[in-house]
Amino acid sequence: MSIGSAPPSGLLRIGGAVAGGFVLAASFPPYDVTILGPVAVAVLTLCWHGARLRTALLAGFVAGLSFWGVL
Repeated sequence: MSIGSAPPSGLLRIGGAVAGGFVLAASFPPYDVTILGPVAVAVLTLCWHGARLRTALLAGFVAGLSFWGVL
């Protein structure tokens, strides 16, 4: 993102939260790709950074659903 550009849309944040949840689930057994844990936390932090409260809550909920849906 360059200086002066618009913040990511809510849909992009939700998509990132789904991806972050999937990546976080891959870092736990039975997949156990441990190196993906910090990557997932970074993706989720980027999704929540600067978001409105409602968007951040929805992104966290969707990330949790995608995480627990895979496990």
